[in-house]
Amino acid sequence: KNVAIYIDSQNDLDFITLQEATNNHKIIEKSNTLTKMKYVHIKQGNEELLTFWNDSKFHLYKINTKYGDITPNRPYLITFFKNRKTKEQFCIVNAHFGHHSRDTFLKLLASLVKKVITKINRIIIVGDFNIQISHQPTIDVCGKTFYTSNRIDHTCCGEKLRVQFDNAIDTKDKLEQTVIDYKLYASDHIPIIYNFK
Repeated sequence: KNVAIYIDSQNDLDFITLQEATNNHKIIEKSNTLTKMKYVHIKQGNEELLTFWNDSKFHLYKINTKYGDITPNRPYLITFFKNRKTKEQFCIVNAHFGHHSRDTFLKLLASLVKKVITKINRIIIVGDFNIQISHQPTIDVCGKTFYTSNRIDHTCCGEKLRVQFDNAIDTKDKLEQTVIDYKLYASDHIPIIYNFK
């Protein structure tokens, strides 16, 4: 219920990604915003990911869902979109990485990027990375420069571990990040809004 209330309190969201969304049917049912959006869904074990989009603005032309070939028991969603107005094509990857060292995370990220790098120029990767990366302005992976928000906000995991594990990176430009000070928590993660250019 709290996730649906939060989503409906926002205006003009083009994309929404959820990780660990085991109650996704209830969230969709209770949200006026989500019922109007199209979405793709993947489930592996207890892990569920969803990517929602505004179909009047963006056309989904390809989906690639994978199960645990990068991190065991953790699926990811690769979605390819075309902006209906500008015709720009881009890829959004919704991922939930496991808990790893920075070096291991970067190797896993490279494995993921290699799956889409030859298909498209603009790649956006969002989700629960389970590591802080946004303290640096860019990350270089497989010859691609990914831009971060270049700031750290508390998005996870309660008062004991005040870190930002939830991230978005984009090959096009620096991201604007807004972390919502939202009191009706639905999990140990706080919602983030990213403005992509």
